[in-house]
Amino acid sequence: ACVKLISLLPHSAGASGQALDGLFMNFINVFVSLIENLQPNQQLVLPGGWQQPDYFHLCLYIVRAVGNDKFTFTVCNTGKDGLQYHPSSFDPETGRELKQLALTVWNIPSRRLMDSTFWTVLFRMQVYPSKRNTAEFLYTKLLPSLNAQPLRSNQDQGPAEFLEIPDPVTAATFHP
Repeated sequence: ACVKLISLLPHSAGASGQALDGLFMNFINVFVSLIENLQPNQQLVLPGGWQQPDYFHLCLYIVRAVGNDKFTFTVCNTGKDGLQYHPSSFDPETGRELKQLALTVWNIPSRRLMDSTFWTVLFRMQVYPSKRNTAEFLYTKLLPSLNAQPLRSNQDQGPAEFLEIPDPVTAATFHP
């Protein structure tokens, strides 16, 4: 489904200007209907990241319907940008820093994800290159808006795994 969504994103079609804007709004409308149709315990893996005029950063998003009109939203990030917002720990044997590479926002009311506003802003970061498309914006503004709580309040709300931070040279090969 993630590969199909990438192909549906309007910038993948090579559009620009008003054509891009129209395709983008059509994509958002179709996408929101996918979210509305998620059943409890179903999830959708989404292309994620942001694009600036001279730089892009890739990650994955996972949206999951957990039932009782609640969702979770997870950011899977192995790149250098944004990991500073992910919870840290230390390996007791080696002293190396560990990171929660998959950061989850919990207890999101369904109305927040059924509203196209969040998705428009989130996917705009991938479709329309801008210097304002940053990790800081995603992690300090957009993600906390999902459950109206500071990002750190999502720690210890569910399962979490702390992993070694990928070596920057090796991590560079994770993304095209």
